[in-house]
Amino acid sequence: MKTTFRIKYLAILLIFNVLVSFSQNKSAAAEESQLLIKSGVKEYTKGNYIKSLEYFIKVEPLIDKTDYKMRFKIKNTIGICYYYLSNYGEALSIYTEVLKFAEDHDLAEEQVNVMCNIGLLYSAEYDYHSAIGIYEKAFKRAQSINSIPAKTLLAVNIADAYNKLGNYKKAQDYLKSVEQLEMNVQTGQLWKINYAESLLIEGKTGEAHDIMRALEKNNPVDLACNICVMELLSKIYEAKNKIDIAIAYANKGVLDATNKTDKLKLYNQLSLLYSKKKEYDKALQYKDSVIMSKDSVSAAINRGLFETNKVKLKVGEYREEIRAKTEKQQRQNYIFIASIVIVLIIALYIYRVLRHKIARQAQDKIIADKQQQIINLELENLKNSVAEKNRKLSAKTLYLSGRNEILEEIIIALSNIPEVNGNKQIAEYVRSLKGYMKSDAEWDEFIAYFEQANPNFIKKLSSKHPQLNSADLRFICYVLMNLDIREISTIFNITINAATKRKRRIQEKMGIDKEDSLYSYLINLL
Repeated sequence: MKTTFRIKYLAILLIFNVLVSFSQNKSAAAEESQLLIKSGVKEYTKGNYIKSLEYFIKVEPLIDKTDYKMRFKIKNTIGICYYYLSNYGEALSIYTEVLKFAEDHDLAEEQVNVMCNIGLLYSAEYDYHSAIGIYEKAFKRAQSINSIPAKTLLAVNIADAYNKLGNYKKAQDYLKSVEQLEMNVQTGQLWKINYAESLLIEGKTGEAHDIMRALEKNNPVDLACNICVMELLSKIYEAKNKIDIAIAYANKGVLDATNKTDKLKLYNQLSLLYSKKKEYDKALQYKDSVIMSKDSVSAAINRGLFETNKVKLKVGEYREEIRAKTEKQQRQNYIFIASIVIVLIIALYIYRVLRHKIARQAQDKIIADKQQQIINLELENLKNSVAEKNRKLSAKTLYLSGRNEILEEIIIALSNIPEVNGNKQIAEYVRSLKGYMKSDAEWDEFIAYFEQANPNFIKKLSSKHPQLNSADLRFICYVLMNLDIREISTIFNITINAATKRKRRIQEKMGIDKEDSLYSYLINLL
């Protein structure tokens, strides 16, 4: 007993050391992860997406494998960084991977989030039909989990895509479906911008103008999209044929625009407005600005691609450092292997103790199985014995039935002879024969034999199905004796069709489906 105690104590001590060592490693990794995440968020907030991307790619392999939500957030943020760097191909690849991850781990809200990001990606590529397809799937999922913030934002994004396709009715349907829901300030402003745009497309310029003028009164800093307000007001005044005011709003938008994509749209708007004023020189100048902006955007994208590749290279070096650290940790983990060996020795000891118990249980099971086999054999012998008795009883019954048929044929033949009908003595014999055929003595004799072969069967059947009459019971007895319908029809002196109908009627009385076997049901009552 002392030796066993010592082994157990040693095993516990080693396992404790393993856990402490793992805990220290995990704590160090968690500390480093937190530092990288904070740095990544800081750079992301500043709009420095290259640096932010570097931190998030570094932290990704350090996140606890079981922390699914954090792993999702990191990977999704990496996709967003690629999106802001205009590396749409890489962003789509990341989003697709993240969506599958969210589906595999039942992260419902996260699925909606990444689907919304994919939709924004399609919109940035002007593929509004694909954007609507993914947005609508996300909208349905948001409804199923009743996420109000997700529903309102998705409704706004869907409306924006439909507006870009000129389908103001669809846009308004989605916007009105969330109109009464609670929205944050930014989503509420975007809702109004998109609703005003749909009204403009519909031709309700005045209503659109009122909404946008009310929004314009806000401080530009407080607006979710000040550029959107300027651009839409420019289009509204263009629709009112107030070209100078439209130009003024477009120029305001250019001054406030911080990215080249927004400036590109506003330059296009200004080129169009100056063409309407027939000031073609200025129109051409802005058209040139559009071309230069496109070139500038392309250059920025190329720089972004170059920078992201540099980040990947740096991250590769960083991961090589991690690999070196991991190898060092592996050298320290030899103690863990020794611990596992000791634990296996303890497990072997426990196994030897339990094996004897399992062997005894197996023996008990074999004995129980043998006993069950004996019981099954006894039951089988009993069934065979009953079947043998029923076969003898069937033979006797068929013999009596055949005899009755012969007697009936004799009586009919004698009745047709005039000399017999005139002879009183012979006529008396014929009547005696008829009376003998109608006697119930045979049935009583049959019941006596049947009860010997199948004790208590009729009593059990009558108790379970009291609605059965004596004729039904007699019919059932012949079925149990495994007589076919032709033989039973002969005994009852009826046609095969009548016997079949009687059998169906009996099954209905007993509540047995006509497709089921009456014989199988009766056997189970024995």
